[in-house]
Amino acid sequence: MEVLGAVAAATQLCGMVVKALDSTAKLRDTLRQAPAQYNRWDIELTILDEAMASIRDNISLHTDSVMRLVGIITNKIEVLTIFCKKHSPPSEARFLTKLLWVPRARGIESRILQSFESIEHDKTTLILLINLSKGSISVEEFRRAIMDIQERSSSRRLAVVGHGLHSWLSHQSI
Repeated sequence: MEVLGAVAAATQLCGMVVKALDSTAKLRDTLRQAPAQYNRWDIELTILDEAMASIRDNISLHTDSVMRLVGIITNKIEVLTIFCKKHSPPSEARFLTKLLWVPRARGIESRILQSFESIEHDKTTLILLINLSKGSISVEEFRRAIMDIQERSSSRRLAVVGHGLHSWLSHQSI
């Protein structure tokens, strides 16, 4: 009996050691990969901001809807850029400070990804609006695309934007 108890205890101890090693490896990976991920996000936000500046500078794209959406996207880019800089992983901090950052990082990363998803939806709508104003797509194709975006999106805000665009289109004389 004592031998079985010793074997069970040793097995349980081995399981705990494996879990601890796995957790340590995940922690190390997070600390190593986080700076590069934040750098990629910063680059993507910079490129998006430059694209919005190009649209603002191109007078042929200026419609009320396009400019309103460019303003919304630009605001989201600015907010997300500040958020990323505020919550980026500590680079020159002590090891303990870095360790304390990791648990928060999971929630922060989730919020950042949600913000990027929201920007992506707005960007898709912007592309559709620009194509509509340039005559590249018909009003009916635009309506179908907005409906498709609304169906795929779980975001309530996008549905409101899509409804507003749908209402705007119904008042246009194209």
